[in-house]
Amino acid sequence: MVLPLADRFLKAIFYFPFLAFLFALFLPWASCGQAKPIGFWQGNLVYENRAWDIGLLVESNTKAKIHSNASWRAAAAAENFSVINGSITFDIPIQVGSFKGTLLNNQEIEGAVTITGKDLSVPLTLSKGNLPKVRMQEVTLKNEEVHIAATLVLPETKGKHPTAVIIHGGGNSSRESLPYYFWADYLARNGIASLIYDKRGNGESTGDWKKVGFEERADDVIEALKWLANHDEVDNTQLGLLSISQGTWVAGIVAQSYPDLAYLVNIVGPLVSPLEADTYALKYRLRNAGWPLKDINQRTHLWHLVTNYIRAPQVQSQWDSVQLAIAESSSARWFSKSPYQPNRNSWFYSWYGQIMDHDPIPILKEIDTPILWIYGNRDSQSDFAHNVALIDQLRISGKPYELMAVPDAGHGVDAPYDELGNPDYPTATPPQFFKRIVDYILRN
Repeated sequence: MVLPLADRFLKAIFYFPFLAFLFALFLPWASCGQAKPIGFWQGNLVYENRAWDIGLLVESNTKAKIHSNASWRAAAAAENFSVINGSITFDIPIQVGSFKGTLLNNQEIEGAVTITGKDLSVPLTLSKGNLPKVRMQEVTLKNEEVHIAATLVLPETKGKHPTAVIIHGGGNSSRESLPYYFWADYLARNGIASLIYDKRGNGESTGDWKKVGFEERADDVIEALKWLANHDEVDNTQLGLLSISQGTWVAGIVAQSYPDLAYLVNIVGPLVSPLEADTYALKYRLRNAGWPLKDINQRTHLWHLVTNYIRAPQVQSQWDSVQLAIAESSSARWFSKSPYQPNRNSWFYSWYGQIMDHDPIPILKEIDTPILWIYGNRDSQSDFAHNVALIDQLRISGKPYELMAVPDAGHGVDAPYDELGNPDYPTATPPQFFKRIVDYILRN
């Protein structure tokens, strides 16, 4: 019997919700054999004599995060990430290249990386893995009127842990800045707790690092150490510092006031004053740019006249000497390409006057804290050979120092750099660099 049109319409309305329910119930079972990208993937990219550990935490078809110790990245957004019909693309940071691959199943992504600027494709397979979890505790430290916002980053496991305070290098930086967040994340995933903080005037911290010297910054770290020493999950017999570049000057001052430190890890830290290190960096940059020695000397002379003024800004003759030297240099060919016009009212001068003559050697002679010094032998910011010679002198005198020199590496301890200091992109930080640091902290 053929139902009237109206009856068939009513039955369709009645059955539609039931059919939709069955479809929704059946859909997960129907799609369970399809590969899904959500989760953590890991692989190893090898190009010539360098390698990158690549970790990819996929959160959705349009969002993922990169974890790579070879490029000092932790939970950094994967740029240009997308998943379309099983095809996955994203960019690997630090000018490494662009990945394009296919999600084969729930356990493997197979593809290749087009190396930036090399017109070369290198295979990369990512396999499903596990990313160890970390725990975080927010804290606000107080140093007189200044409040320092900080985060204690802990391994997944409970108990007392070796712990490091991560000290900032130069410039503005916060807990979220690379490489500071990277170090906290990386150490926690290797069983070491760490405290990262917002430098004064950055993030949620008050104050202004541009108005203080190394001593005030050291006081901020000392407050962190005092707080950590009483924490239930910190092994205060394995409490130390990991400092980077400018932060190593601060670390020495901290160790002088806090002798119970178990270790220092000083990464690319000069054993000379900031003025001497900056003068070296200036000459290095000019040599690398092809300047003749005469022009380099003239430009360096100007820099030294400015630093003389910084030491005595109230003496008008010091500034007059700077202006006279600029007038005499203005006809030089180098000046037309690179004019030098110092700003007498710059905040930099008042700040630099507080730190430029800081000499770390007397402090290092006084303290007995074990220190691991790490350098790239082609560092453009500090004289590698001179630093090593000074470390050797201190070791001979009985200081418990270890040295790691990374061949062909620059100021970021990434390689390779050529003899002129030019990076051969893409660069990578060697795996032994990270292993050495973790091993050193765990045994001290």
